[in-house]
Amino acid sequence: MGLKGSGTTFKTIFTVVIALLLISLLAACVPSAQNNQTPASGVPANTAGGAGKPQGELVAALQGFGNENFLPWLDPVFSHCQLLVYDMLIYWDFENFKFLPGLAESWEVSKDGMTTTFHLRKGVQFSDGYGEFTAEDVKYTFEMQASPKSIGKVDQTRRIASMDIPDPYTLVVHMKDPYYTFYVDMSMGNSGVCQGIVCKKYVEKVGDNVAGQKPVGTGPYKLVESHPGDYYKFEALDSHWRVVPEFKNLTVRLIPEAGTLTAALKTKEVDLSQIPAEQLADLKAAGVAVEVNPVGGSILMVAMGGMVIPEDKRYDPAYHNKDPWTDPRVRKAMALAIDRKGIIKAFLGGFGDPAGVPLITNGIEKYQYPYDPAAAKQLLKEAGYPNGFSFRVIDSVLPSFQGAPQICEALAGYWKDIGLDPRLTVIDYNTYYSNNINKCKTAGDVWLNPINSIADQLAKAELFFIPNVAHVTFQDAGSYALYRDNPKGTLEERSAMVDRLNKYYYDNVGPIPIFRNAYNYAWNGTKILTFPHDQAARPLYLEYVRHNPSLNTFSLFRPWPSR
Repeated sequence: MGLKGSGTTFKTIFTVVIALLLISLLAACVPSAQNNQTPASGVPANTAGGAGKPQGELVAALQGFGNENFLPWLDPVFSHCQLLVYDMLIYWDFENFKFLPGLAESWEVSKDGMTTTFHLRKGVQFSDGYGEFTAEDVKYTFEMQASPKSIGKVDQTRRIASMDIPDPYTLVVHMKDPYYTFYVDMSMGNSGVCQGIVCKKYVEKVGDNVAGQKPVGTGPYKLVESHPGDYYKFEALDSHWRVVPEFKNLTVRLIPEAGTLTAALKTKEVDLSQIPAEQLADLKAAGVAVEVNPVGGSILMVAMGGMVIPEDKRYDPAYHNKDPWTDPRVRKAMALAIDRKGIIKAFLGGFGDPAGVPLITNGIEKYQYPYDPAAAKQLLKEAGYPNGFSFRVIDSVLPSFQGAPQICEALAGYWKDIGLDPRLTVIDYNTYYSNNINKCKTAGDVWLNPINSIADQLAKAELFFIPNVAHVTFQDAGSYALYRDNPKGTLEERSAMVDRLNKYYYDNVGPIPIFRNAYNYAWNGTKILTFPHDQAARPLYLEYVRHNPSLNTFSLFRPWPSR
């Protein structure tokens, strides 16, 4: 008997801290189904269940659309629109910190971590007459994510050795190596790169090009009109197994410029959006409902280049580990030079918090660096750099943080104050990632890198800090030895590993944390109730937005704080 789950509350290792803190939980176990608090079965597919029916129109706005492809393996950023027409296997309750059954009513992991079994919901129908959802659709979706053309969940799905379908509602996934958290990585809770399940019959019939623009799914909305680069319009189903949206028509618009977005919110041309922190005060004064998300956000950190250890296949002894910051005293000096509260006040309108080490979830006060430029200068002197040194600060606009260039300028100023010579260098974000970070050609550079909150925070270390990963942010022998030599297969072991790495990165100054940037929202409070929050860098769960007052249409669960 292995680990089991069916939407029950996770035993969390970390204590949930006050509102505005980054909530990045590593689940400690999956309790048995008998303690289930959320209905996982007994709800007929495509049954409304509530008295209300969808009506009216909702207009949401986003500042970025990604590649605008509805196939998850071809566009992992477009999930805010994909998940209106698709459903996921497993969802995440952002208020109660537990996984919820989606298309998978339950799931279990074998004791050795080599097998994950999904037990699927019966009776769920694809739109446009494409029949019932089955295990074949899940298997096909996983195969496409692992395919050579995929830019989605490739690291996760390429660990699959084979898949069995003993019956239409059961999928058994066999892994190449122990993988206790495969179901976590394929859920809503572990990433903004979400995994909607597509219709195999439809995609194979029409091909990727058509399916990527005209999706067929099991979700609560259907796409009815699209204008790439401008807007997408959706129409709600009158019945659905998971949620019947309260708004019949939903338009998702692309408005990248913050000033234009703010004006549209003020005039009620747009009903809701995620917004930059610096716009909060202005919108609130104009009578627009605003809120700093208490259960989301990301930590912005400084990554230091050239730090690659021999275990990485790209390691070059003539090139790597030659920068001054291979000395932890230099890293600490650069960390102590930063006035985090000053940055938050100047660039976030005060809406943010000084960040602890990048993996931290609780005890944030314990794992922070103070602002102490005098101590920073002394550390540089002790390290042999009394007159400083030169380096590049890569100045790029981050997809999840438009204000990154201003932060880079502020950091450069603080480092100049302790005698360093930072040189701002403007480079396109995608170009730098492709040509430098992914190839480990970053010596002499520092850059900004965000870490978002997810259910399994160790997965972030495995994405950025371990040898041979795609996005190399920080490597050193000590942290890798700690990771390599301790067990980390089960959820309990992964939680303990995060604790150990937190302490190590703080003591030895890993990537330098700056602040926790909460995701901020604004909405038309006279038209809709509290905006549904999430942990991702884009507003998801738009199908749960309610009229004011609510129509009380059916929903199997509400995945956001119920204030």
